[in-house]
Order: sequence, then C-alpha cells, then structure tokens
Amino acid sequence: MERINLRFSELLVSRLCHELVGAAGAIGNGIEYLADHSGQIADTEVVSLLSNSSLQLTSRLKFYRVAYGFAGNAIDNIAELRSLAFRFYEADPDISLTWQMAPIAPDLSAGEGRLILNLILLARQSVGLAGDIDVSLDEGQIVVSGVGGSAKENEELVSILSGVKTIDDLNSKNVHEFLTFQLAEQLRMKFSHAVCMDDTTTQVIFSIEKS
Repeated sequence: MERINLRFSELLVSRLCHELVGAAGAIGNGIEYLADHSGQIADTEVVSLLSNSSLQLTSRLKFYRVAYGFAGNAIDNIAELRSLAFRFYEADPDISLTWQMAPIAPDLSAGEGRLILNLILLARQSVGLAGDIDVSLDEGQIVVSGVGGSAKENEELVSILSGVKTIDDLNSKNVHEFLTFQLAEQLRMKFSHAVCMDDTTTQVIFSIEKS
C-alpha cells in the first residue's frame, strides 16, 4: 500500500507541476526582460504579460488546492466552487464555461465539491483545442459536459472505469482520471461517461449519481 501511495503521489505532483509551469515560466521571462532593460520605460506588453500570468498562476493554485488537496474535502459552498472554476478559465480564451445556479442550491456532502472540480478538468481535457463546458447540479446528480469540434472520448478514463487500468499502468497524463474515479468510489457515487456525436461537434458527458 505504501508503494502504491508513493507512486500515485509522485504522478499527481508531476501532473500538478506540468499545469503550473507555463504561467510560472512566463513570469520568470517577463522579470528577466525587465531586468535586462533596467532604467528604461517598461514595455506595456511585458507588464500585461506579467499581470496576466500572475493572475493565471494564482487562480490555478487556488483551484488545484481544492481539486487535489486536503482542503477540497471540506468545501461545500457551491458559489465558492463556481467562482474557482470561472477564475480558472478566465485565462483560457478557448473555453466557454456555463454554470447556472439553481434557485435552491443542493447540499453537498464532504468531498463532493472536490469531485465537481475534477469533473470540470476532465471535461476540459475532452473538448480538445476549444469548446464549451457546462455544469449542472441537481439533487443526487452532478453532470458536467464538454462540447467541441475536436472533442473525443477519453479512452484512458474508459479503461480505468472498466478496471483495465491499475496503479501500475498510471502515468502523469492519466493519473487525474484515476483520482476522479477514486473520489467517486470513496463517496460511493456511480460514475458514468457518455459520448454524443453529430456532423460537426462531439459532446462528452460525465455524470455522478448517488447510489
């Protein structure tokens, strides 16, 4: 069990670093440019890059702190979850996120908020280059769908849901799918995955239902 936990932790950390390194690198490049041009009027484009990259890094850290960290087990405020998701995708011009708030928000049990954020990440992976993500919450059911011209079925997730993939088969690319499945299992919720296609777009639907 210790070996499994260590491998899983290593892969998840690798995945997290991959998600954060772009924004951190952009900040470093901007600072290096300003240092090389010390005493000159700051380039407005560089300052804008630093500002946007800093905002992106901060929003990603806050999002992943809940999605991957221990703090996600306690969060149950839907408005806060929604805010984290929208801020996460503010810097992603290729994604349109829709999350309608119900007049009466359903109660979330411990860990469900964390699961929702991980479903949103799965939807982003599935839509490909660009698309729309929609989040819907009803009593007993969570549905997150992604629609895009290059959207496709998540074969790694299908393998994990069917039990084909084990901890030894994981890598930094599919560890997120395994985490999401484990979160659903821990909450004793049924996890389903469906794909709908027409002539121009593909819709990938992730659904979680209470058993």
